[in-house]
Parts: sequence; structure tokens; C-alpha cells
Amino acid sequence: MKSGELCVSAKSLAIQDGGESVPPAVGDTVSFTVEGKVSRIEGGEVYVTPMTANGEPLEDAKGKEMPREGDEPSEDSLRKSLEQMEATGAY
Repeated sequence: MKSGELCVSAKSLAIQDGGESVPPAVGDTVSFTVEGKVSRIEGGEVYVTPMTANGEPLEDAKGKEMPREGDEPSEDSLRKSLEQMEATGAY
């Protein structure tokens, strides 16, 4: 995923055309509603982590559903992430 992109399901951006649901194509301009959670505030700038688009959960670049408000990672999940980071040297 490129910087500045959101991974949004085609279903959530589809338009109705004659009773048929038509997904967008590359180059189409789309308009949708994003709901997110404020992740931090620095000076006069607010950073938002997007959570849903048109009511559909957003996915991260690896296809995993993004965490919802109030979700906490499990200890096992954190341990596995740390082990993967150590194995690849990505920390």
C-alpha cells in the first residue's frame, strides 16, 4: 500500500446502476464517509486512524481488519509480533 492510501473494500464503494452493484475502476473518483479515532494531537494538528469507510471495516495493507475502538492486542499477539520483528530485524 502506498503512503496516503486507504485499503477500502470494493463493496463499500460500489454504486448502484440499474439495480446492479458496480465497483469502482482504477482512475475513478470516489466519495465516501470515513470514521476514525484520534490517535494523537501535536500542536494544532490532529492525527486520525481510519476505522471504517461507509460503515465497512477498513483493512490494513496485509488484509487484516483494523482494530476497532476499545480493542486491545492480546499478549500472545504482541509476543508474536515482536518475534517476527526480531527475526526480520524490522525494529
